[in-house]
Amino acid sequence: MKTNFAIERAALFASLFFFAFGIGLIVDGKKLYANQLRVSQRVDYKSTLNPY
Repeated sequence: MKTNFAIERAALFASLFFFAFGIGLIVDGKKLYANQLRVSQRVDYKSTLNPY
């Protein structure tokens, strides 16, 4: 019974850790995507302003 409880607690900690890690990845991905979008828009604006 005691080992089973320890295994369940370890699984709970692991799932919580992976959950937080996934949320962090999603937030970082959104930030990176926003920065990339801004940079690409700036580049597109410059290239359309002066194509040659």
